[in-house]
Amino acid sequence: MKAFALFCMLVTITSVASSQPSSSTGWFVQVEGAGGVPTGKFNDLTNVGFAGRGSLLRAISDNFALTLSSGFFHFGGKDYYDYASGQSFSTAYNVIPITIGDRFFFTTSDVRVYQAINLGLYLINESASTNVSGYNVTISDNASKFGAEPVVGIQFRIDEKMTIDANASYPIIFNTFDGGSSLTWFGFGLGIEIEL
Repeated sequence: MKAFALFCMLVTITSVASSQPSSSTGWFVQVEGAGGVPTGKFNDLTNVGFAGRGSLLRAISDNFALTLSSGFFHFGGKDYYDYASGQSFSTAYNVIPITIGDRFFFTTSDVRVYQAINLGLYLINESASTNVSGYNVTISDNASKFGAEPVVGIQFRIDEKMTIDANASYPIIFNTFDGGSSLTWFGFGLGIEIEL
């Protein structure tokens, strides 16, 4: 999966490498509110998550940009019973992605549809809380994992330097759980992009 994500980014970059940017290309900043619906094993442990994220973009051509992004995702916990220990637990996850990526626009009009792939480091904090003899006990663990995030989105220009961005994504954080399974969720975001 890592090789496939890197291949997709390479193909996108090389397909637009010969394009010349117009005079309007430059630096952009994007801020957005986001959410996530856990899938797979992650869905067994957490509920819907919410996030804030910021990105710095550099337009290489009218159809292509490079991105640097980071944010903070919080996934509220689910209560579950561990039969081995005889305890009830409530879990929660915090995820900080630090990614680089590319963004390819299919159109250059005031309404632009795009695809993107983000690759990078995901900092994960997992906590589990339980009650032991009347005391609330919380166990926490941290990890750093490689991940990829394919994205599709659409932008609506509202003035010369500002666009509204709506997107959907599927982050995959590799080898997060025992047995090598990945942490995944369906993501969605709504934000504003401003040319600097």
